[in-house]
Amino acid sequence: MKIIQSSNAKAIFMENVPKFYSSESFRLLKDLLKNDFPYWTEKQIESFEFGSIARRNRKYVCAFKEQEMFYSFEFPKAPNGRRKKLKDFLDPKNVVHQWKSVEKWIESFQSRDAWKERNLDKTFVTEQAQELNCIPKRYRSHCASNSYVLNKEKTHWRFLSENEIRKILHVPEWFSFSEHIPEWRRYEMLGQSVDVRVVSAIANQLAVAFVKTANSAKNIVEKVRDSVINPVSINEKGQLELVI
Repeated sequence: MKIIQSSNAKAIFMENVPKFYSSESFRLLKDLLKNDFPYWTEKQIESFEFGSIARRNRKYVCAFKEQEMFYSFEFPKAPNGRRKKLKDFLDPKNVVHQWKSVEKWIESFQSRDAWKERNLDKTFVTEQAQELNCIPKRYRSHCASNSYVLNKEKTHWRFLSENEIRKILHVPEWFSFSEHIPEWRRYEMLGQSVDVRVVSAIANQLAVAFVKTANSAKNIVEKVRDSVINPVSINEKGQLELVI
């Protein structure tokens, strides 16, 4: 709350799992900010609908100081376009990966009672896959909720590389991690991050709201300025009048 207030921001943009917004933490944060940001709007968006091959069902919230900006904003609509496949995001053929046995993974899976009812439709995927499970914080673990790349013979699997996950989440090429961050931590940070397609689409709509509000304020200023520049007029009787 202190960080947001000190920023002098006109709008707040938040992302989190849907359950967070029914938590006491969010209720308290919203209550503390309601005097500065009285206008709130939210929408639950699945990144798959915005062109990502990895699912990431999240809720996005925007809050505004000004009513006019609130009314000028609207959440983006899902675009229409060609659905990409996993092969469009994979590393070049010359990159060496560590492959593991599918048979051993299945043996481990079947030995755990808690896993027996889990659906494996998106656990092992080929290069032609157009849909993956959500890439989680603990992606480097062995879990049915993860999606792994199969080899052509479908006998071995591997994790997605850091570079592949970055491309799947549409992380900008200019972004880089500090050299002091270990690999496991980078995977966690990517798993905890957002799909940039959705963030970019919402940010563009926020920019539109800012421009609309600024243009509206500019028009008001120009009307006032014009009335000040020409404050005197002559009436039909030839008398000078002060325009108020």
